Amino acid sequence: MYHMCRRRRHIRTRQRSTPAKEVKPKEKTDLDPEQQWEFCKVFRTGAKYHTKERTFDLAKRRRWLRKMIAKGAADPPYFQFPNPDKKNDFIVEAPRTFLTFEAPLTYEVRVYLYQARSIRSGDDSGMSDAYCRVSFQRRSQKSIMVPESVMPTWDQTIIFENIQLYEDPQQLLANPPDVCIEIYDKDTIAKDDFLGRIVAPVFVHATAGVQPFLKWYSIYYAGQPHGQLLAAFHLVATSDNPAIKKQQLPKPPQDQQGKYIVPSGIRPEMQKTRIEVLAWGVREMKRYQLLSVDSPSVQIECGGNLQGTDQIQSVKKNPNFGSPLLCFETIYLPKKKVYCPPVNIRVLDHRAFGRKPLVGLHCIETLDKYRVSDQTLASFLPPLAPPKRETAPTDSSPSKDPAKGGDAPDAAPAAPAAAPAAPPADGKAAKGTTGKEVAVTVEKKKDEEKKKEDVEEKYDWWSKFYASLSGPEGGLKAGDYPKYYRDRLEVYPGPLEKVDGFDGLADFLDTFQLHRGKGSRDEDGGSKEVGVFKGAIKMYPLPEDGSEEPARIFAKAPSSSPVPVIVRVYIVQAIDLTPKDDSGKNDAYVIVQLGKKKVDSRDNYIPNELNPVFGCFFELEGTLPIDHQLKIQVKDYDLVSADDLIGQTVIDLENRYLTKHRGVIGIPDDYYTEGVNKWRDSQDPTEILTQMLERVGLPEADFSDAGEVRVGSKRFDLEGLIEDEDEADIAAGVPEAALAKQPLVAPPAEEKPKKKSLVKGLAAKAKASLLKSGRADDKQRKEKERKERARVAGYLGPEKERLALRALQGLQFIRPEFGLVPEHVETRPLFNPTRPNIEQGRLQMWVDMFVDPAKTGAPPPPVNIATRKPKEYVLRVIVWNTKDVILDETNLFGEAMSDLYVSSWMRGIDEKQKTDVHYRSLNGEGNFNWRLVFPFQYYPAEQCLLLRKKSISGA
Repeated sequence: MYHMCRRRRHIRTRQRSTPAKEVKPKEKTDLDPEQQWEFCKVFRTGAKYHTKERTFDLAKRRRWLRKMIAKGAADPPYFQFPNPDKKNDFIVEAPRTFLTFEAPLTYEVRVYLYQARSIRSGDDSGMSDAYCRVSFQRRSQKSIMVPESVMPTWDQTIIFENIQLYEDPQQLLANPPDVCIEIYDKDTIAKDDFLGRIVAPVFVHATAGVQPFLKWYSIYYAGQPHGQLLAAFHLVATSDNPAIKKQQLPKPPQDQQGKYIVPSGIRPEMQKTRIEVLAWGVREMKRYQLLSVDSPSVQIECGGNLQGTDQIQSVKKNPNFGSPLLCFETIYLPKKKVYCPPVNIRVLDHRAFGRKPLVGLHCIETLDKYRVSDQTLASFLPPLAPPKRETAPTDSSPSKDPAKGGDAPDAAPAAPAAAPAAPPADGKAAKGTTGKEVAVTVEKKKDEEKKKEDVEEKYDWWSKFYASLSGPEGGLKAGDYPKYYRDRLEVYPGPLEKVDGFDGLADFLDTFQLHRGKGSRDEDGGSKEVGVFKGAIKMYPLPEDGSEEPARIFAKAPSSSPVPVIVRVYIVQAIDLTPKDDSGKNDAYVIVQLGKKKVDSRDNYIPNELNPVFGCFFELEGTLPIDHQLKIQVKDYDLVSADDLIGQTVIDLENRYLTKHRGVIGIPDDYYTEGVNKWRDSQDPTEILTQMLERVGLPEADFSDAGEVRVGSKRFDLEGLIEDEDEADIAAGVPEAALAKQPLVAPPAEEKPKKKSLVKGLAAKAKASLLKSGRADDKQRKEKERKERARVAGYLGPEKERLALRALQGLQFIRPEFGLVPEHVETRPLFNPTRPNIEQGRLQMWVDMFVDPAKTGAPPPPVNIATRKPKEYVLRVIVWNTKDVILDETNLFGEAMSDLYVSSWMRGIDEKQKTDVHYRSLNGEGNFNWRLVFPFQYYPAEQCLLLRKKSISGA
């Protein structure tokens, strides 16, 4: 590289010849307040002035400072000047106000964060990595982060030191400052999700040594509560204070991580506790990541302790766990119920390559509901494997000794003997009998069958149903049933699960809804229900003094293996269905679904009715717990388009099977072997009583006394509970109405004796004749009623079975919590998924379940609840002649005459009939000898006609 020019570079050292002038800061001069100025950009009336001079200010004025003290509390803090532009007007200006304090006071704030429950989930798995940001005045701190929990336990103390407050201590005691706590979900990549906020005042006390206590505070998100936080806030004075006594609190203890924990004086007092969990199984699990949940397991977390079940091999084969018992043997929990910790129920799915994603979560806010004080629940477990029925050998001469448990001599008639052998094919009589005897026997049998058919036609199940209803309509349609039977149904106005005394039929197992997804379960678009976990939780304290611990409640847990079941569904009628057709009516029919099996009554739909009477019966076979849900739908029949769903209801059959109230088949009022009230259970009352007493923990029933049965300390006869002289039952709180004895068969009505008539003469004879005929009719009526009562009494079963049934009905007097489900009809509301929580009508029905029929015996014939069919009747009216008919016409000779005929009709039947014409009657007499025939349909049981009319719409 070539250069064309160059120059010399001189290097010299520079030195300052004179010292630099010091720049002094501008001194602030305290001017006299009376000589300070205010400045403004423009010079006009009403312009705003400011205290600091600016570049573009063109006007200034004196600023006078005066201290204004109000004379009274009601005086306004502003100036009022007259307006020069307007008369009778004023200009209001507020002076500048200043708030002056003396030296600040020093305080210390301690925030005790213990735990939270039911917070919003911030992750897609339904969990949250929660931490708290605590703010007080202008300072804030963060708590530790608790991973994977919606009920985190922080157990941390956050301390704010050297807090300077200028407020008057007296006002501080009256209105303490607030602490703001914001809860966030920690995310590794994205921004932390906000979960909620609480704002609460701190605890401050004038005297030293008074500590706050933990309290539940609601967490708010978008103005709505989403969870709760258990915390306490304490403000103490660390400097001399005229109102709050100075104190120096010791530092809280630290854990292994170095954080301050909640001190012992504030944290809940603990006690030694045992928690037993019966993880029964999962139901209705929805897909997760496009794959079905086929091999789940359950983890139970409480107070930092974790227990898990083994995995289910296949949900489709058996959704129950093989080893369902989990136990937190020794765990320390708070004594006070309000501090009882939450419980997390997690459901994991075991998939390929060792993956275990979280597919469902349920949070129990408090265990107070599951706290028990004794171990009596050990006898509440249901016998899921009933003993196999053994058929006793037939004995032609049963024992009549009441002491040996046989039938008493004055008991109800036993079952009829076996029918005699039929005559041989050659027409000869059998050996030991004559042909005449055989013929008479066969004739009597035919007569008995005919009488039985007549009785069954007169009294059916609907007679019993209408007799159980209150109101005139039920009594009219029941006919004479209430006169001869005292057996009734319990017609519940709601579903069986909501009847008082039955614990929702969930006394053995609780149902926990599983959720998954972000957000809260209460908000729209938040976490969704993805399945059900069924289980039971029991919590009870353990002795602290080292004495013997109580036995486990679920030590004798029943088998959770599947069992076969036969389900009979009886649909009585629907009430107030929502119309689906343009005519405002429905063509309703019923669909019953159990698992994958489905039956319906579409071919027999009820046209144009909003209150259809179905009277139908369905029988399905399934397996519990695989087919545990019974779905009943009511649809509207459409000829062209798809049928419309009116509403549906779902019944949990597993809960009815496992409940201690025996919800499989209702207990009737009495034991009948024939007739409309025939026993419909596959087990006899004695077998049911043996199982229930074994379950309750009582000895076997004693039938040694004639006509009585003893169960524990109670005695029962055929009329009910036998009340002791000391009235121990009434003293124990049993209502007297429940102890009243009710006769099983209605007694004949006692009629007062009629006084003899003293009327003499012809009137007396006529009256005597009428009374004689009336007495004859009354005598026939009484004889008929006596025979009817004798026939009804002949349907009653053996005395031992009736006594066992009385003991079953009176089991609630021995153990009030063991009231059995009676024979009933429940009224279930119908709902449509497209209109949730809006009732679409009600359905009256009941369900009978026969569990494991191979062991309990074959089910008896079903109850016939078919709707009553009208019978065809004919009314014949014979017209012989007429007399003294008014003549309205005249003949050619001027004589009065008429052409007579008779017309007749039945009310409600449009068809009118008439006789032939008797022409030219001159004296008002007409001879016809004519018969009019009126066919009609008649209900004998209800004693009413069937009239058919078209609706206004033409349907």
